Amino acid sequence: MGRRYSDILSACALVAVVALLYGHTLQVPFYLDDEAAIVNKYPLRDLTATLFDLLSQRGLTNLSFALNYRLSGLSLAPLHLTNILLHAFCSLLVWQLLRRLLPQRPELSLLGALLFVAHPLQTQAVTYLVQRAALLGTLFFLVAFLLHLRVRQLLAEGWSLTSSRCLGYWSGAVIAGACAVLAKENTATLPVVLFVFDRIFPLSDRQRLPRATGYYLPYLIMPLLMGGLLLARLGDTGGAAALYAPLASLQHNSPLNYLVTQFSVVWIYLLLLLLPFGQALEHDYPVVADLLNVKSFLALAALAGVAWILWRLRQRRPLLVFGAAWFVLGLAVESSLIPLDPLFEHRLYLPMFGFLLVVLDGCRNVMAKRTLLAVLGGVVVIHGILTWQRNALWRDPVAFYEDNLRVYPSSERAGEHLATLYSVAGRYDEEIRLLERMLKLYPENTVMRNNLAKAYGERQRYAEAYAQIDEGLRLNPAAAEYYETASALASVEGDPERAIAWLHRGLTVAGVDRGRLWNDLGILFSDLGEAAAAERAFAESLKEDGASARVWVNLGNHHSARGQWQAASNAFQTALRLEPGNPESLEGLGRSALQLDDRELAYRVAAKLEHADPETWDRLQRAMRKVGW
Repeated sequence: MGRRYSDILSACALVAVVALLYGHTLQVPFYLDDEAAIVNKYPLRDLTATLFDLLSQRGLTNLSFALNYRLSGLSLAPLHLTNILLHAFCSLLVWQLLRRLLPQRPELSLLGALLFVAHPLQTQAVTYLVQRAALLGTLFFLVAFLLHLRVRQLLAEGWSLTSSRCLGYWSGAVIAGACAVLAKENTATLPVVLFVFDRIFPLSDRQRLPRATGYYLPYLIMPLLMGGLLLARLGDTGGAAALYAPLASLQHNSPLNYLVTQFSVVWIYLLLLLLPFGQALEHDYPVVADLLNVKSFLALAALAGVAWILWRLRQRRPLLVFGAAWFVLGLAVESSLIPLDPLFEHRLYLPMFGFLLVVLDGCRNVMAKRTLLAVLGGVVVIHGILTWQRNALWRDPVAFYEDNLRVYPSSERAGEHLATLYSVAGRYDEEIRLLERMLKLYPENTVMRNNLAKAYGERQRYAEAYAQIDEGLRLNPAAAEYYETASALASVEGDPERAIAWLHRGLTVAGVDRGRLWNDLGILFSDLGEAAAAERAFAESLKEDGASARVWVNLGNHHSARGQWQAASNAFQTALRLEPGNPESLEGLGRSALQLDDRELAYRVAAKLEHADPETWDRLQRAMRKVGW
């Protein structure tokens, strides 16, 4: 009874600490990829479609967001609460695993779990909503490992692997591993982690696990399937071009350059784990331009030295060695040959368990028990304070990015985002000062230069706005956004002919996004009441890119404004085939159905909108009641 009571208290303590450190994050707004992956990912609003798409990249994570949307729309509190609960569940699993791996030191197991809860680096995985993928993937990864330990325990007790009990736990581990990969791709290394553990901690000959082909192979099915789907997607989107981002830090982002960069990034990760100061969402760590450079060579040599030491310790400190292997394998997918952004803190969520094993096993052998408990307890308290402060910063995006630029003053992407936030808040003078400073560092950044032109326009400093556009076009004449902004400025100045001329000028430039500019012309002509010219422009845009849902929506709006309801209905239906669930397309289609007296279509649209966008659904319902439907 005493052990059970102690366990309940320990579990409650872990959950309470999670609630204390993350309870004030429920209204943290959407950041960065949240917009594309949650807010504007309209298929997630169709729960059935998302369920049928489960066997796709991050299908399980998408399903969790779809469930959130079905229950509470885009309300922030339930979204954050789900992430916080996942963090709590992961923490409980870490505690249970540490109890099994450190059976003689239960107090270390609880402190290790508290370190997992309270480490400031965890905030990016928990508070940044889209990183639910890291939480969900780690949750199932830990479940699979826990079930694997249970299989080993049964084998040690004399059970046969073919017994129903062992097969049940083994099947559960395989399913959990598959779910982990469906949540996030970095968990594909699970079978390697299990294999390494079984080699470091082998069972006796009588209890030995079957050969790899029989025991480990099923764990590989889902990673291989997801890997094939990813390669197919990259092939459809242009291979390496799909991984390119127009930032100065990523200009040399090939697989080999990325790998060499990671030799240094691993040491930055380790430093952040030991001294979690100077955190940032945007580190903008540059990919190396030269494969043969001193910094990367020294980093690789140091890693090789650590690997040699670990090899020598494999007999005396097997748990420490396994912790190091877990850490490396937890990073392997995102820190090897797949060229991503080189450094993000949320990537340490899964490797954190391996880091804890190294710390706990290493420290218990060099420090007295009371000293160790005091040190770890103090670290938990300090980390908890830092985590609470970091989460408080997440609540204010402006302060958050200002802090990012304080830590990394030359962060290109942080500068972009902060300038955008200044613009949204109407703080144009601050936006202008920031963009002027950042453009001195990154003169070829199209986004920042175009935003600076817009900011000058908001202050009616038109000459300076056009000067920025001219300079931008000198550096990148095929940047469609400059022609768009110049056209918008001319419209504000009351010169529609000049606005049209700017867009036509862009259409003469080789390499420009012609579909985008023709679409802009269609909108402009439609606003000017030139229906025939607008329809010709939209037609030209669709010749360039017939799969653009945005153009079809604009064409539908154009027809609706002129009472051409059948043409509008056709355009909106095409838009919905290209982008299912888009509320604007659904509302346009519903209103067209009302005008065409097509009750069946209107009710079908209303049924889709009820869950896709309740606010739009309510508007359509009022319109339907107004005509007596």
